[in-house]
Amino acid sequence: MDETKRIDNLIHHIQGTCISLEEACNDLGFDREDLTMDELEELDNWVFQCDDCGWWYDCGDRAYTDDFGNTCIYCADGLEEE
Repeated sequence: MDETKRIDNLIHHIQGTCISLEEACNDLGFDREDLTMDELEELDNWVFQCDDCGWWYDCGDRAYTDDFGNTCIYCADGLEEE
């Protein structure tokens, strides 16, 4: 499988879940260590895993503040209310 198809499949597989990157790779038939730096960069361009809830979100759902780190807007909203 070429790198573009592999990373597209990976992004589709993890988005909206809380599975680990290692588990997702195994589900798709390869090891996490098989991902190239280019693939990891592509992954980072499209999705991120929230540090608080563990869900994989589209990068547009990242809370961009110094206080919340790699947190989704949904968790950041909850943190702001506390």
